[in-house]
Amino acid sequence: MLPVSHHFPIAGVKLILCQVLLVAPLVGQIEITLTPSRDNTLYESPSGDLSNGAGDHFFAGTTNGGLVRRGLVAFDIAGNLPPGAQIQSVQLRMNVSRTVSGAVDVGLHRVTSDWGQGASDADGEEGGGATPQANDATWIHTFFPNQFWDNPGGDFAPTASSSIAVSGNGEYTWGSNPALVGDVQAWVDGGAPNFGWVLVGDESTSRTAKRFDSVENPTAAQRPQLTIVYDLQARIGLALDAAVTGLEEGAFGVTLAYRVVNRGDAPLEQIQVQNDLAQVFAGADFSLSQAPQSTRFSVNPGFDGDQDIDLLDGTDELPPGEEGSVVLELRVEPTGTQTLFSNSAQASATSSTGTFVSDTSQNGTDDDPDGNGNPGDNSEATLLVLANGVVPTLGTAGLLALIGGLVVLAVRQRKARR
Repeated sequence: MLPVSHHFPIAGVKLILCQVLLVAPLVGQIEITLTPSRDNTLYESPSGDLSNGAGDHFFAGTTNGGLVRRGLVAFDIAGNLPPGAQIQSVQLRMNVSRTVSGAVDVGLHRVTSDWGQGASDADGEEGGGATPQANDATWIHTFFPNQFWDNPGGDFAPTASSSIAVSGNGEYTWGSNPALVGDVQAWVDGGAPNFGWVLVGDESTSRTAKRFDSVENPTAAQRPQLTIVYDLQARIGLALDAAVTGLEEGAFGVTLAYRVVNRGDAPLEQIQVQNDLAQVFAGADFSLSQAPQSTRFSVNPGFDGDQDIDLLDGTDELPPGEEGSVVLELRVEPTGTQTLFSNSAQASATSSTGTFVSDTSQNGTDDDPDGNGNPGDNSEATLLVLANGVVPTLGTAGLLALIGGLVVLAVRQRKARR
């Protein structure tokens, strides 16, 4: 398990260690654990004269006198998860280090306005707060001293994304559920801005406050930890186009162009394209004019379309959204008067998260003609009709007609073999 650490200064006063722990994932999934990028406490005060941006703790619930405390916590999702990540589960673990109440429900509500963490640092047990410093969030301020919440006490979704009973000191986990997953997925996709969550305790009576350890707490194991399991959608697309490049008596030359596209969100490795030409041209004699050609991929010089059907050497990578091509030139001599050849190739790869993906070729140059981002539901074979017979209007020149996805070739009638 390898830690990756980032350091963020807080108004020149403290240094936060934001540790990312990469845990050995299941095949196709990645698990990542984050500590907060910022946290703070909203202390109920009509004048907004209290905060605790750099404190070791934050609070949720009410004091002995019935004043409300709400804890703010946010995590750098975009900086640690790649675009296109598909969130599978989310859980938040936090440590309670002081309380005078029994079990109360504490909910996580998605915050809808941005807020800040300044250098304020409360004394003692920190329950009374400290004078806010520049950019601190307070009961009325998003960023002290001149930016404000729309609603005193913070702007947040009325319904909790998760809520659990919190009692005495110790660790508590808000387990994964669709709402928490939805919050993080929206932050990854950009569907909602990431301002984190606010912890709201029981505010209906006094003496319900819970003190949680913050990201500044000197005991690293007691800092909040957000564990996210995600995967990356892996998709590969393949298009196969055929074009006649030359004609001669009784035979023709054809160029096969293979276009490989990474249609997913995960980098692809071990790119391979396979085409069993011996099966495709079972009713003809064929030979390669040259080895496969590509400016993007490393080709397999031993490809013969029969004993070796791998066009590539399988060592290449392809980032999301990028593509590459392979070109193959053949000479085909049909043995029948008229023969239909149907050609389907296969592309395959392994994603960076270990998922194997493949695709059967789509006729033409577009691997995803319906444009839905899933080339797997497009797999029209590339057809060749080779007709050996007299072409009275064109004589020995031959005839080439492209009708949709059908390549039709007629060549001059040849003499029967002896």
